Amino acid sequence: VIAADEAELIHRVFDLSDPEQNNWLYRSANRLHINTRDKTILGQLLFQPGDPLDKRALEESERILRRNKYLYDASIEVVEAADGVADVVVKTRDVWSLIPELSISRNGGKTRTRIGLEETNLLGRGQLLRVLRDNEIDRKENLVEFADAHLGQSWVSLRAQYSDNSDGHRKLLAVTRPFYALDARWAAGGTGLTDDRRTTMYQFGEEAAEYRHERDYAHVFAGLSKGLHNGYVRRWTTGIVLDDNRFSDVPTSSLPAVVPDDRKLVYPYVGLEIVQDGYVTTRNRDQIDRTEDFQMGLQFRAAIGWADRSFGSDRDAAIFSASAIRGFGSLQDKALIVSAQTQGRVE
Repeated sequence: VIAADEAELIHRVFDLSDPEQNNWLYRSANRLHINTRDKTILGQLLFQPGDPLDKRALEESERILRRNKYLYDASIEVVEAADGVADVVVKTRDVWSLIPELSISRNGGKTRTRIGLEETNLLGRGQLLRVLRDNEIDRKENLVEFADAHLGQSWVSLRAQYSDNSDGHRKLLAVTRPFYALDARWAAGGTGLTDDRRTTMYQFGEEAAEYRHERDYAHVFAGLSKGLHNGYVRRWTTGIVLDDNRFSDVPTSSLPAVVPDDRKLVYPYVGLEIVQDGYVTTRNRDQIDRTEDFQMGLQFRAAIGWADRSFGSDRDAAIFSASAIRGFGSLQDKALIVSAQTQGRVE
């Protein structure tokens, strides 16, 4: 059977065929909401017109769509037709994606205000735009963030963030092409971060000391995989990390300075990931009337790197991390999730 065609049925946020939702408020919300574009949905499917019909690719495409915060649910149905050709119908339902944030609290005689606005499906393109003003005890923050998980309808993701704070700033840029599917063969990407802030230390609820913390972080990586074989995926990743942390006094501060030692690590690393195709789909498990996907198979990740003075580090050190998670039992009855993780540095 060949997958010859796709049809996208974008359901609105509220179902007006339901008498309980067919009122002026929900009708107005549907009119104001911009539905997810067809291209946004098409770019996340693991099959194209003319491909051989693959049940696993259809099921994984459903899971990829359901991971999006701006979709309430997604399903893919196969309608058989004549001459060995089938039509594939993709159905999705949006959620209300414009989320305001407003909070005012008072503690210890000081008031904290937090005002923000987040759009998780900008113009129906699946992009995130967030603005935030947070006036807390230690700092005032003005933040702007943009993210696109499928830049240009591709599998490349972009995340950019800028924060202008009363005590410094934060800049983040990440461009990544991840292992987006079990059978994906390669991944690559990079992240850059600069952060400048003042950290206050407290004793018995009162400000006792503070210091300035400047951080420069960069990470580039590439990964390869032979894809899904016998229900398992093995992925090898290598990369290099720069993590430079500098600490100093706060010149204008009236508090004592307690300054940690500077730390600079530059290290290449190699990592291994093993993933078992053990996804289970159910409904009404953790969320009401929603399709939910749970990974009950083995997920193992481990990485080890070596920081050396010859690379530019201020010390020689082995950096390692490992994690494993595995599900047991049935989600319809009782399920047990066992996980373990460790990370550290040996100098």
